[in-house]
Amino acid sequence: MNKWVKADDKPPKLNGNYLAVVSNSQIHILDYVNGRWYGHPYSSGSDINVTHWMDVPKAPYQKDWVYHV
Repeated sequence: MNKWVKADDKPPKLNGNYLAVVSNSQIHILDYVNGRWYGHPYSSGSDINVTHWMDVPKAPYQKDWVYHV
């Protein structure tokens, strides 16, 4: 899914990382775990008011990229 979903209408079905819009219109990558949102810059005990969310898009891949280990 690559479109914004209103959080009040439909929370994510699976635990994981999501792009999330919070109440001050900032976009963050947040963790959704068992019905709660977590992640930087928020402390684990604070309520995060997520208004919309979407799946994090996959990164582009090019076979000629050089990977360093």
